[in-house]
Amino acid sequence: MVHIKVLRALLDDHDGPTGLVTTTDVEAAAAVRILAAHGQSVPTDLSLVTLGDSMLMELSQPPITAVRFPVAEETRAAVDLLMDILTGAQPGCRQRIIPVELLRRHSTRAISDQPSAISHQP
Repeated sequence: MVHIKVLRALLDDHDGPTGLVTTTDVEAAAAVRILAAHGQSVPTDLSLVTLGDSMLMELSQPPITAVRFPVAEETRAAVDLLMDILTGAQPGCRQRIIPVELLRRHSTRAISDQPSAISHQP
């Protein structure tokens, strides 16, 4: 996975990221392991959020904050569009807003709570 190589490179940078958003639960689980291999942890050193939710995110240590997409509603919208195309109807340009849900778990913290990499001298 290219993302793993990128995360490793970011963690090697002194001014690495304070947060990460992954597109899959597998990437989120890999990020937790890579952080541990670098002596870092979620959320102490890096906040982590994933797009999509699975049981794996709830069972992770720590449980990973996720954005849950309503799969049934997304599927219905895709089928409606496909049916329009198959029946010869002109689907045109449509915008359909499908609300998502943020599942706050224990993998994020406020940036102001992050340990500072800058030393403050009097």
